[in-house]
Amino acid sequence: MRKRRNKVLAIVLCGGLMAGILSGCGAGQEASQDTAPAAEETADAAKENAEQGEAGGKSLFLCPKCVGYDYWTSCETGAKAAADELGYDLTFNGPAATDSAQQITMMEDAMTQGIAGLGISANDADAVIDTIATAKEKGIYTVAFDSDSPNSDRDYCVIPESDAAMGEQLAEMIAQEMGGEGKLAFMVASLSAENQVSKFEAAEAYIHENYPDIEIVATLCSDDENEHAYENAQTLLSTYPDLKGILGFAGAEAPQAAAAVGQAIDNGDLEMGQICVTGIGFPSQCREGLKSGVLKQILSWNPQETGKVTVYVLDALLNGKTIEEIEIDGIELRLDGSYVYHGCVLLTPENVDDYNYA
Repeated sequence: MRKRRNKVLAIVLCGGLMAGILSGCGAGQEASQDTAPAAEETADAAKENAEQGEAGGKSLFLCPKCVGYDYWTSCETGAKAAADELGYDLTFNGPAATDSAQQITMMEDAMTQGIAGLGISANDADAVIDTIATAKEKGIYTVAFDSDSPNSDRDYCVIPESDAAMGEQLAEMIAQEMGGEGKLAFMVASLSAENQVSKFEAAEAYIHENYPDIEIVATLCSDDENEHAYENAQTLLSTYPDLKGILGFAGAEAPQAAAAVGQAIDNGDLEMGQICVTGIGFPSQCREGLKSGVLKQILSWNPQETGKVTVYVLDALLNGKTIEEIEIDGIELRLDGSYVYHGCVLLTPENVDDYNYA
């Protein structure tokens, strides 16, 4: 596999507005990503699998958490580019909002029409277990991408880095910016998506162990909506006048928190640097905050790579290849059990203009 860049560990926090803003994020059992490796299918088994999907030709179906957002549009661009390169008919479609029931219906419909491979970014890790089991019974390979369903029969999971590692890295980033003390709030997109839960639980555990003088005072959920994330940030600023840090675990959280903090600075309610903000983000949304100085660093990855690698992994399964045999120009893959990592980048004011993905 070809080397691309140094990887940066990251975390993404996600969740729903927890009952009572004053409640801290409850520590949960850290989701394990050390599942046993998915067994490599033999060439004969792969051929049989492909034949079972002949009704749909070389058809793949990728179901994101939702559609209509830059992140998922970018992911679709990468997936379709890979499908064109490899000769597949690809459908990339998901619910209009983060709805597990709609995801399940769409996956079932795709299987009925005939597909050779399935990709799923689960809104609820457990809700899709039975549907993935049905796909396996039909001989359809399944790859989780962006957000895992670790207790399911999926074959692989494609993500930039392990959720635990990203959560710990994000925790270290905000702790350093806060000087190791003060009140900290988490902003998440979901409390049921595996990629969010595992990240913020890892971050919380890391902070409790390494920074006892940091108090996590609240965890607010945006349901993956920019406007809701902005409102959550405003709520934090008004509820906690002595707040020192905000850590965002999904793409909307840190940039919207930065926008709210920036507005408060412009209004004279805050001073620059009074509240530290960092988290997960992408160039198009974080550029303004990084340039203004409200954001100092953001953990990121290219969603086009996530989509592209997912299609390449499905292709490898369908053709009896190992993951190690996959070569994609400009992307270095790392295999850990059933996890395929494609790497993160750290965005800063100095380098953000070098990146043009969503």
